Amino acid sequence: MNDENLTTPIESNEEVFKKSNEEKILKIIANILLFLGIVATVVCAFTITYTNIRAGFLRYKEISEIGIAITIGVFIFSILVWAFLRVICNISNNLKELNEKNKIK
Repeated sequence: MNDENLTTPIESNEEVFKKSNEEKILKIIANILLFLGIVATVVCAFTITYTNIRAGFLRYKEISEIGIAITIGVFIFSILVWAFLRVICNISNNLKELNEKNKIK
């Protein structure tokens, strides 16, 4: 066993949390928005993609093209927002790592 690993100081949880608190919050927000977007897509798929048509005493459902377009748009938008927030988070992490490397030299 290497004694150097035992004597080197380990960063406390507070220091690690302070370093990446913003990134963790951004990842949580991104995941929540993706989840809500998927839920909204499912709700839209069952509510606005079909329209009720009344013809006298008859009722039937017809597929709404606008409803399908809105449903697909909600799904794609939620994925794009999730991906954008994750990219910003990764850029922030990379910039912090580069900043720390440049401070050491």
